[in-house]
Amino acid sequence: QEDGTFTYLVGMFMKANTPVPPGYAYYDIQACTIAKAWIEGEEFDIYPNAHPLTVEAINENGFVVDWSNYFACEVYTDQRFGIPKDKGQKILILDYYMPRIKK
Repeated sequence: QEDGTFTYLVGMFMKANTPVPPGYAYYDIQACTIAKAWIEGEEFDIYPNAHPLTVEAINENGFVVDWSNYFACEVYTDQRFGIPKDKGQKILILDYYMPRIKK
């Protein structure tokens, strides 16, 4: 937004036409091609670096971020994030998704 704010959502991907319980909202994400990155590091180093590292990787591979259909999605999988964190591992992997298009 022009005022520096943005919408932050916590949720999950659902199939179309899934009933939405009262008190909750839904957002349609347009069909697009996404870049999927695995950002590896210590938990609190991952968060500020996931976005710039993913944008850099997109650009280095002949694509650009699709700003007209933009979203950034942090995905916390059990296998790469939750279980290792619960076991005390310091190095974790965050899945990070962004829409991309060919240059």
